[in-house]
Amino acid sequence: MKTKRKVLVLLVVAICICVPFSTFAHSGGTDSYGGHHDYKNASGLGSYHYHHGNGPHLHPGGICPYATNSSGDSTLYYSEIAEESTLLRPTFPVYINNYNINNTTSIYYPTAMNNIVYVPLSAEMISVMKLRGGWNAINGMILTSSEDVYSSSSFGTASSATTTTTSIEKPSFAVIVNNNNLNVTDSQYYPVVMNYVVYIPLSSENLSAMRLSGGWNGSFMSLNSY
Repeated sequence: MKTKRKVLVLLVVAICICVPFSTFAHSGGTDSYGGHHDYKNASGLGSYHYHHGNGPHLHPGGICPYATNSSGDSTLYYSEIAEESTLLRPTFPVYINNYNINNTTSIYYPTAMNNIVYVPLSAEMISVMKLRGGWNAINGMILTSSEDVYSSSSFGTASSATTTTTSIEKPSFAVIVNNNNLNVTDSQYYPVVMNYVVYIPLSSENLSAMRLSGGWNGSFMSLNSY
């Protein structure tokens, strides 16, 4: 009987010793992005991973597998990316006012995230969408419709070149298109900043603000100003 008690006591002691070790094997507080460094790679996920209320995990392409919006739908989790991520080009043509903006040698090309196309607000893209305006130090980015398109030769040359980004962040300023602020908190599809350029998702509500009509056409996307 005494032998059994000794064995039981030893088991309890062993558990008490092991639990704290396994629980805090990669201890440390989280930063403003909800993650922290794990230089010993105790998690097996590399030198940096995220928590923000969940178990240790990564954000491939800047997308958190646990992120949801108020409707419960998957959405982007804006954060610093531990490693560079490639901005993937859409696998189909994206026509805006008869220009295939995916057919460009520019480093600012449309990219696909969360099954939606994001368009960079570079000078040539703004022109192709028949918009004008730009950065305003007081009010943020302000664009309004225009009747003119200043064509760019970069849209005439096919390219499969890609670029990378180390962060996907929500703009800290208003992004106003035709008096509509696209950077609103209750929208599922809002702008992101990558490589210091604002990217706009081509959702139906954003297309309406930019006065573009059209959409998916079987094998390509086609949009036109109205």
